[in-house]
Amino acid sequence: MKIKVTRHSKKRLRERAYMSILTLRKIYKKNLYLTTGKEKKGYRCHDLFYSTYMDQCFVAIRDERTNTIITILPLDYHEYLGWRISFEAQQIVVNLVHENLQCK
Repeated sequence: MKIKVTRHSKKRLRERAYMSILTLRKIYKKNLYLTTGKEKKGYRCHDLFYSTYMDQCFVAIRDERTNTIITILPLDYHEYLGWRISFEAQQIVVNLVHENLQCK
């Protein structure tokens, strides 16, 4: 999937995940993320992805109409604002990334 990013999401990506926008684009292009849900009102999807640098998962909030990333949230903040992301879901995206790295 080809994504767009806001200035805000670029800033949050660097601050929170220590990741470049190019890396995030590769994650979406290679489908190395998991959509964990959608907000009841509106068109915002919550996509779980893994940062190898931080060895940690994050949630990208994406407008599904335009595929624009609005912000990046750490899991604890996402749980406060939205819902808890299961360990199993986190393990899925970690495995996706590690399997992709082994294929290179």
